[in-house]
Amino acid sequence: MPALRRSQGRIVNVSSISGRVALPLYGPYAASKFALEALSDSLRREQDLPVILVEPGAIATPIWGRSLASADALYGAMPPIAHERYGRLVAKVRAMAVRQGEEAIRPRRWRGSSPRHSRRLTRARAT
Repeated sequence: MPALRRSQGRIVNVSSISGRVALPLYGPYAASKFALEALSDSLRREQDLPVILVEPGAIATPIWGRSLASADALYGAMPPIAHERYGRLVAKVRAMAVRQGEEAIRPRRWRGSSPRHSRRLTRARAT
């Protein structure tokens, strides 16, 4: 922390929109992102340093296909009573995940920090 202060540095944490909104069946993931939000807020107050929390949108990675395959396998192994209770909810969340995967932006390399990018990130979610 002393080196960060001397160099007028900042802490940048990458989170997710799930740190603000918890979706059905995403409880554990959302809990980890809510925790990162809290940690970032605490660091900012405790250390008197700029802490930036970046919440990117969906990114096109293999996680969408792997997650759906894993969820389908788990759902298939559930007893019929669980299908009755959660079937409609699972179908809605699955459709949302498919849509997110299709709409996800392609990752791009970030080629350093220009002042324009720095200002945009800081305005996006500085805690």
